[in-house]
Amino acid sequence: MKKILNLVVVIFLLASCSENDPQPIVTNADYFPNTPGSNWSYEGIFSTSITLTGEKVKLDGKNYFKIESTSSNPSYLAKGNGEYFLRGFVQGVADQNLLVLKDNVQEGSTWSQHITINKLDNTFTYSIVEKAVSKTINGITYSDIIVVKMEQSIEYQHSELPLSEVKFHFAKGVGLVKLENEYHSLTGLESLNGVSELHQYNIN
Repeated sequence: MKKILNLVVVIFLLASCSENDPQPIVTNADYFPNTPGSNWSYEGIFSTSITLTGEKVKLDGKNYFKIESTSSNPSYLAKGNGEYFLRGFVQGVADQNLLVLKDNVQEGSTWSQHITINKLDNTFTYSIVEKAVSKTINGITYSDIIVVKMEQSIEYQHSELPLSEVKFHFAKGVGLVKLENEYHSLTGLESLNGVSELHQYNIN
């Protein structure tokens, strides 16, 4: 009887870990490869290089992969079931888990997140504005691109005030190939307005 109870406890613990703390996947076949050593270099408003270190970090109960940058603090990537979270990647919201991509929904699909930042209610609204398109960036044509628009706003005195609009261009098997920033004056980040494009990359 004791052995049976022990077995039940083990099964329960395994099931709890599987549901609440899923193991992060490693693949280079989706829209943001996270194989260790993969790296990307960008030119434009953000001239930087980023590298997937292979280090796993747990933040707010979510398993992330660490991304080192040559020009800023580390950022983090988590993905699974067609969903991609970035943390520390978007200026002004460094400590938030942003669901920047769903690769399993149709063009025109939308979703949102409601996050309290500095005691203010922020809404992040995402939309798939293009899917399965080709784009030429720095002389290289990338196919199967998904473009996601992220709009951030805050609720203030019963009104929604826009803060920023960011467009992510993700290419399958490559990752982020283009980033477009448009920050409103309320953020104080207008100097970051502009475009960053992929210059070179290596996927392991």
